[in-house]
Amino acid sequence: MRNTLSILLVRAENTDVRVDIVSALLAGQTIIVNYEDIAGADRKSIEDFISGAVFASDLHETQISDDIIIYGADVEGYTYADENEDYE
Repeated sequence: MRNTLSILLVRAENTDVRVDIVSALLAGQTIIVNYEDIAGADRKSIEDFISGAVFASDLHETQISDDIIIYGADVEGYTYADENEDYE
């Protein structure tokens, strides 16, 4: 038996996509979401909805850049260095 990883790439353009993303996550897919085409309250609404499902389902969330987040699979050892953070 072979283990395979199913990955879905989604470009978030409106809040309707959030239900489809969570459904795919609960079906066992890893989702890469590109948020570059959505901002403000709509983006926050999508992120909050998906993050809640990720937390409740004991899945993982890894931010790759300002606009790209991977949901589902554990990206072990990866740390996103936010360019906007202040380091002391």
